[in-house]
Order: sequence, then structure tokens, then C-alpha cells
Amino acid sequence: MARRRLSRVKVPLRLVLPLVLLHAVLRANDLSLLHPEHWFAWSVAADAVGVESHRESRSAPTLPDPQELKARWMAELKPPKGAGIDIGSASKASSWKGFDGSLTSGEGDSLDARIQKERAVTDDEEEEFEGDDPELVIPDPMPVLAHKVAKPETPSAFAALGKFAVGDTVSACFATIEMLDFLVNWLEHASRLEMRNVLVIAMDKHTARWCDENGVARMDASDAIDKSEMNDPRVEVADVGYRMTRGFNLLGEAKTASIAKLLDMGLDVFLSDVDVVWLRNPSDYFESGQLALADVAVTSDCVFGSERRRPGWRDEFGQDPEPTRASANTGVTLFRSNPRAKAFVAAWRRRQRRTRETEPQHNDQQHFQFTLARSHGFEADTEVLKFDNQAPDGKSDKEMFVDDWIRGFRPRYYYAHVGIDGDEETVETKVKVALLPTNLFPNGHLHFVAHHAAKQGFADEVYAVHGTHNYGGSPGKLGRFREHGMWAVDGEEYYFGDLKQKAPKYLKVRFTVPEYLADPTPNLAVGKGERPERHLNLLQWQIERVRDGLALANITGRTLILPPMLCTCDRWWYLFQNCTNGVVTLPFVCPNDHVYLEPLMRKPEKMLRYREHTFLRQRREFAKRASDPRRLEERAIRSVARLTFCEDGDGEGRCAPTPVEGIMTTLPGYVPDPETDSLLDAIAGDPGKDVTVAYGSLAKHVMNALEGNEDADMLVVDGLGRGLNEGWDEGVTPFGGFDTQYMNQVFHKVTEWITESWCCYFHSMEDRGTEEKGAGCQG
Repeated sequence: MARRRLSRVKVPLRLVLPLVLLHAVLRANDLSLLHPEHWFAWSVAADAVGVESHRESRSAPTLPDPQELKARWMAELKPPKGAGIDIGSASKASSWKGFDGSLTSGEGDSLDARIQKERAVTDDEEEEFEGDDPELVIPDPMPVLAHKVAKPETPSAFAALGKFAVGDTVSACFATIEMLDFLVNWLEHASRLEMRNVLVIAMDKHTARWCDENGVARMDASDAIDKSEMNDPRVEVADVGYRMTRGFNLLGEAKTASIAKLLDMGLDVFLSDVDVVWLRNPSDYFESGQLALADVAVTSDCVFGSERRRPGWRDEFGQDPEPTRASANTGVTLFRSNPRAKAFVAAWRRRQRRTRETEPQHNDQQHFQFTLARSHGFEADTEVLKFDNQAPDGKSDKEMFVDDWIRGFRPRYYYAHVGIDGDEETVETKVKVALLPTNLFPNGHLHFVAHHAAKQGFADEVYAVHGTHNYGGSPGKLGRFREHGMWAVDGEEYYFGDLKQKAPKYLKVRFTVPEYLADPTPNLAVGKGERPERHLNLLQWQIERVRDGLALANITGRTLILPPMLCTCDRWWYLFQNCTNGVVTLPFVCPNDHVYLEPLMRKPEKMLRYREHTFLRQRREFAKRASDPRRLEERAIRSVARLTFCEDGDGEGRCAPTPVEGIMTTLPGYVPDPETDSLLDAIAGDPGKDVTVAYGSLAKHVMNALEGNEDADMLVVDGLGRGLNEGWDEGVTPFGGFDTQYMNQVFHKVTEWITESWCCYFHSMEDRGTEEKGAGCQG
């Protein structure tokens, strides 16, 4: 019996002991088994391979023979199987004419209609309406095409190659049909900037057909995907789950195969992900200084601006701003069609295929990183100021662009890992790599959370923004782009409604966040893994006002314009000391996906009619670009009513409207609404349009008070928050809810999952999500 107990102890020891030892070794090297910033360091570096010199040539006057290329590419694509690459509608300038479409707005039946449906639901059926399982990963929604696209007559695989000249740079992106709306957004921004040689690399037949139907130059890479190796061979392209899946990795292999083909044609490849928004044309920038000599250029996941100080310097929170510690991000890359870049891509492809079974947890971007440096990030001491084949009288970027160098607007330069083989023989690769500055090519955290460029005063100089570091998948990215005016997909219907019907009516809630909740000081003292109580209380306070706004919008038949949200802690606070990450300064205006569950908010059955807090500004900008602005001017917001919740109900003293002021109004990301403010000033004191109701008023009291204002374009709700210097009474509920408990329960069911559970509690974990009014997250 004792021997059996000892055996039971040995088994877990054998499992746990190696992990403990591994963790100790990693900690000794300033790494962590649990910290995601260091996961890339787990790869074992490959042995270096000798290299020999090879002369570069980019001056071939014509393209290689198509049949020879086809035979070579067919041989290279094993595994994966297949090599059918089809380029259609290619031209030096895109024929993209724009697209006037919109995503599903999330609008559904009115609350009254839903209540009628709910009354007919049996007890058994009601179990199905309890809300979505918060543990489920929701895939990106399939866009709805305006019409079924017929399969076009496509040219032969290589017939259109002559439309590109050797030495041209193609501006390309990869796309699948699941990301069609993002493709439309990418194309629209590329068109506005007049980017040349725009090319869509279609990863499925549906996307290729859509491109043909809309006159977009495309390359069909779907045949390069080995569908027999996918998780589910019945899927058209791949399972669209998280990027550690087999299907996603096979897409990555098809991407590198496509890049190799374009390079083999003698074309430079300027590539970006479809969730990148281009704000300036970078063509001239990529041909300047040492960057013009780079074989490969790539962006970074670094959450700091391009820090010009050298390694060893840390900020006040102990963070190391050195960009060499971050991994490269292939969201924006440039490959020159020369032997060195070709050798790099070939090595990248070989690593993908050789490790398909042994390292299934690694995707194409991680394989790129391993090929680049064989470790997480770069080796800091390998940075070079000037590539060694520069002309004798040439200067480094530090000498040529003194001010830009100091400001962090120039790349950092490196030589990639020396162990990269050529295709047919070992060649001297010494691949020249440019790490693009995050100041000009920021990731999603740096631009949408830290608001770095806006704070430093160079937002107009940013070239591109990548929608990374977001929560909520594609809906989260879409929300950020909309908030910042970067979403070009929405059309007239989104901004002005169906022009054949009455113009939509809107509702805004206004409040001033109490000073003590907006104070970030307590959160700056929060240690890693500790719970930032003050930050969560701040979110709870704001969410309760948004909840009331959603309810009031429903009972008045309006669309809620969400208020901006103030945060005093970065979202993944349990990983960060002092609630900060990168150059984030507290407090900040945080994206909606830091607070709400964007995928669920956008589900039509949730019936949440809402727009982002910058909607009115984006609406005005859209009207300026419209072909017939006067037609849209008829729907401008000209009439307004105000509903003020008043603590004592007598219309005096504390019943005065709450001003919107405080720290939030001074931060980047906050967008004022002077037009609505001027309309409110015009009705101040008018009892017919400036209405007050007592704290605790129910829906029927609100509707009675608003009688005669049903047609007002905008209803502004004041008084949901307390004054700047008053304490927070968690028992105060300005809006009392619907007229019956049943209607309150229906509203709760509709909205209960739109926020994360961690944001909704008062004093204990047990209080979260309770249904008692005012004691948990009601939506």
C-alpha cells in the first residue's frame, strides 16, 4: 500500500518537476514561462550555414518564360499540393471604383416587438434565450454580398503577367471572403491615396470572383492550399478560428508561396494585411535613405514609439522601450525582387513546411521571426547605421535625416540571421532588414489605446495603422476603425438611414465622471496580478449610464450614440505593473472593445441600436464626400430636446443640466459635439423642450414628460451622473427602469452579455452579474 502511494506521488512529480526547472532557467535569463511577450523565445536556433557571394540583378528587360516559371512553381509547392496561380484584371493602376455598402448595423426589432415575442415563449424555450455562452469563441461573421457573383471567364494562369513590368512594385494584400468588408476598406483607402499596382491575393474562389466582378486586379492563390490537410476538408478555405489552427497555418503557407511567385516574376512586393488602414502613400518613403537599400522591411509589435535611446534604458515603470525586444509583425512588409530577399522567403517557406507537424502552434508570422533572427525580437547589438554595400560617399540615415532620426521617424537596420540558404546553391545572403518605426507604422495598441501620435503631435504623419492588439476579433477592429474615421465601408444608409423613409432619431447621454473615479493614482500602485478596484468601479459607474441610455433609446425608438469611455488601466491589467503597457499614460479614452463585447453587441438579435461616440463627426465627413451633399443636408440634426433627471424633481438647483467637462474632455480620442451643444443652448429654459423628471422615474413618466418632442432629431439625456466633486452613492439610480418587472427582465436578457464579467461588480467577486437593480452589470 505504501509503495502504491509512493507511485502516485512520483507521477505528478515527473510532470511538474521539468516545468519548474524550465521556469527557473527562463527566469534566470529574464524570461517567463507565462508571459506572452516571451513566447517566441522557445524556439531552438538552427545551426548557421556557410554563405557565399552572389551578385544581384534586377535589370532583366523581360519576364521569365511563363512555362518555365509554371514548371518551377509546380515543383516548389510540395507540400502543400497544387500550384495554380491565376492573375486576372491586372493593371498598373487599380480600376477600383469604390463600394457603397455597409455591415449589419446590429439593429433589429423594437423592444416592444421583442417583448410580445417573449410572452409567447415557453419555459423550455426560455432556456435557449439565457444569452450566449461567454466561453465560446465567436468567429468573424460572413459578409452578405449584394448579389450572387457568377463565375467569370478567367484568363489562363499567366496570360496577364505582361501587364506588370520587371522592377515594378505591387501593392498587395491577402484576403478571404470572411474578411470581404475589410478588403473593401483596404481598397478604398488605397484608391484614395492613388497607390499603384494594387493587387489582391485571393485565398479562395469566392474572393477571386468578387474581384473579377468589381474590376479589381487579383491573384488566385486558393489552389496553393492543401485542403486535404485542413482540420475540416469540407470548408472552402480554412477554419476561421484562432491563428494556432491547422487551417490558418496552411493559409500562411499559401501566402509565402504567393510572395515567392511574385518575386520570381521580377516584382517587388509591398504587402499589408487586410486589417491595415493606409493614411499616406509610402512610396517615396520606401525609396529614401538606407531604406532604399533594404531587401526586407517589416513593422513591429513594439508598444513604444521608436525610441532612439540605446539598450539599457528603462522608463519610470521599469519597462524597456527598446524595440529590438519586440517581435516583427508581417502586417506591413516589403520584399525586393533580388537573390537575398528570395533566399529569405525560401527559408521562411521551408521552415513552415518542415515544422508543420512538429511545431503546429507556430503560424507564418512566428516562422518569419525565427527566420529573421531565430529568437524573439532582434539582437540589440546587431543594429547597423549604414549597410556595408553603400556607396563610399553615402551617408547613414542618422546623418541624412537628422531631425527624423531624433524623432524616431527612420527605420532601424539589421542583417538577418546568416544561416539562410539559396534555392540552388549556398549564396551570400546577408539579408538587409529594415525595422520600420512604430511612430509612422503603429500597431493597434500604440495608436488606439496609447494615442501616441496624437499626444506627440504627429498624427498627420502616420502612414498606416494595423488593427492589432484588439479584443473581439473583426468586430473589435471594425469598431476601432469606425471610432477613428478609418472605416470606408459604411454608406448613406448607415449614416442617414433609408432616404425613402423618415430620418432616424438619435439619443445621447451626457455625464461628467466624478473626479475621484477619474483619478488614476490608485491604479498606478496596482501590482501585477492585483485587482484595480478603482478602475473597475469607474467602468461600472459609466456602464450603468450607458445601460440607462440603451433603455431610454429603446423606449423612445431612437439610436443611442455611445458616450466615450474613460479608463484608468490598460485592459490586460493582470499582466502589467502599474496598470500601464508601453507608452500608455493614465487616464485615457479607451476603445469600446476594452469595455464591451463587440461581437455580441453587433448581433442583430440583441436589438441594440447604437453608433460609436464619434458618429456625428464621421457623418459630417461622409456628407462632404457625397456626390450630392445637398440631398443629405435635409437630414441634418436641426431640432433637439433635453431630458434632465433631477434629484429633487422641482426643476431648480441640482436639477440643472450636468456639464460635460473634466479630464476626459482634454484627452486625445475625445471628440466634442459643438453643433449639438449650440442647439441645447438655444432651448435652455424652454419648458417645452428642456424637460426635467425626478430621480427614479419609470418609462411611462419619461414618455409623458417628452410628449410633443417625439419628432426631435436628437434627445440629450442629462443628470445620469453626479457633479464633479460629489461622492458616488451606489444606490442612486436616476432612471427607474421599465414599467413592469417583466419588461426589466427582458431588457436584462437582451443586454446581459455585452460587457465583460470582470467589469461588473461593486465590492466582491460574488456580486458580479447579479440581477438586483444597481448591484451588478445590467447591460
